[in-house]
Amino acid sequence: FYRAIQCELLSGLQVRAMTRLPGGRVTFDFPSVGGRSYVIQASTNLNGWLNIQTNVGLGEPITFTDSFTNHPFRFYRVREE
Repeated sequence: FYRAIQCELLSGLQVRAMTRLPGGRVTFDFPSVGGRSYVIQASTNLNGWLNIQTNVGLGEPITFTDSFTNHPFRFYRVREE
């Protein structure tokens, strides 16, 4: 079970459709603004969040693929810094 959570409702940041790929990998994308930083976080319990990737926007969608798939549950969120 994998799910993305919208965190930046006021800024318009929205995770798009999440897809489970062969081999259990998970991918999703989200829009970006040039020069802004985005932190992708993951959690297995919605309490403790781990920063797993930081991207700098180029004004086009950022695609994230997580190949670390040995969790029965994993939640994602994207924060703009």
